[in-house]
Amino acid sequence: MRLEGLNSDIYVMDADGKNPVNLTRNPTGNFDPSWSPDETKIVFASNRDGNYEIYVMNADGSHIVRLTTHPAADSSPVWFGAPLAVSPKRKLATQWGKIKQKGSTND
Repeated sequence: MRLEGLNSDIYVMDADGKNPVNLTRNPTGNFDPSWSPDETKIVFASNRDGNYEIYVMNADGSHIVRLTTHPAADSSPVWFGAPLAVSPKRKLATQWGKIKQKGSTND
């Protein structure tokens, strides 16, 4: 869910809600996080560049890379692969789908 003008960041924390860590640290909206099947990356949507685009980062919040670059708003990113995946420590079930992977020849 996105609300215009809302500052929203992506956090990870212990299962009991303690020790939250802000991964995105950005004054704009960051939404729709989804863990990679191998638990090393998180894909998400953000309007940090003025338009909603898809980004990926390491699970610790480092190395944020923009994946989409067109004027339409992009949101709700999902990973190519298994039909159902579960985030680390089984905190959240996520429905996975297909997105074009960078450098993929399978359109």
